[in-house]
Amino acid sequence: MNILDRILNFFKRNKPKMLNSGKFEMQSIDRSSVIQIWDCNKIKTVKNFDKLTQLILAKIKKQNIGDVDLINYNDFVAFEIPEGIQISPQILQKVAEEYDRKIELNSKEYCTYLGSIDLTPDKGLQFTSKDEGVQSYIDRKVKPKLAKETNDIAERKETKSSAQKVDFMKQIDVRDTINYISKIKQERLSNPFFKFQNKYVTKNGTECSEYKGVNMQNGEILNINSLTKIGKALAKDTGLSTYLYTAIVSSAQDTNDVNVIDTRTNQYAGNYVCFELPNDIERILPYMQKEHVINLLNLLSRGANVVNPNELTYIGSMDAYGNVYNNTRSYTEDVQNKIEQLKESWKNNRNYNDPNANRGY
Repeated sequence: MNILDRILNFFKRNKPKMLNSGKFEMQSIDRSSVIQIWDCNKIKTVKNFDKLTQLILAKIKKQNIGDVDLINYNDFVAFEIPEGIQISPQILQKVAEEYDRKIELNSKEYCTYLGSIDLTPDKGLQFTSKDEGVQSYIDRKVKPKLAKETNDIAERKETKSSAQKVDFMKQIDVRDTINYISKIKQERLSNPFFKFQNKYVTKNGTECSEYKGVNMQNGEILNINSLTKIGKALAKDTGLSTYLYTAIVSSAQDTNDVNVIDTRTNQYAGNYVCFELPNDIERILPYMQKEHVINLLNLLSRGANVVNPNELTYIGSMDAYGNVYNNTRSYTEDVQNKIEQLKESWKNNRNYNDPNANRGY
């Protein structure tokens, strides 16, 4: 009797039922996490010499016991089983155990290939080998496709969000509307973002950028428009470079809300602010730790709620270590003089000129 016949006989004797939900669930080896597997599908038949196997792709999720279940979150796992064998709870248990041993909690791979599972004479079901050809196929074909599908789903959700929100608002009362908006804002505050949107050059040659992020004061969408690097100087307390920026900051309920143009200045409506960073924002943003991005958002969020929106306001600075200050700790005479010039320019020419026209130290 060959190994395939022994496997077939094994599964004829063992027919445990799948869970009613269609998901297989088990605790991790150390009992601290829960692993779920579902949506198992054959994506390819693999021929290795005289042996045929099925390459299975499944969704998998591992999270700490007690954590909120993230319904739309999952990774993917790939494994091989002999041709003609059906997926069973015993196989999924081995898959979950192998995944648990090899993958750390919160690690991110679009698809993890575990190898081939087989019935061994002495240890029963075991992962026996990993095929380099299958690994190459997953890296070249499967992972890019899953990455694209994941991004496409995210984009479709963003596109549909406004229409879905309108339909939802028609069906609920004022109290539920407030609760719904509060929930969205709380989700943003729990997972804040800061993203580049656009770069352009004005008619007078000023290079400007646009960013979107989360207003850390209220969970709204933070619009950073007309972001302009004025120049750099040396911080008086550290002797390190400090870059002075100006921007027009506003806050909106939704990412799809339109930025309003102020007809008096022909610029985006919002508060005209200035602040200091330790380097060019385009250079430091990709390498910022999450906590430093949050600190930057806290700094910029001040700009959405300034005391006097009719004049340029200094909102603070960030140092090279990601610390944020709301005072003039790094003022030098050059920086202070430039800020005063910008304030005067904004005040005197608000109705006619670009306040960023006269730049540089």
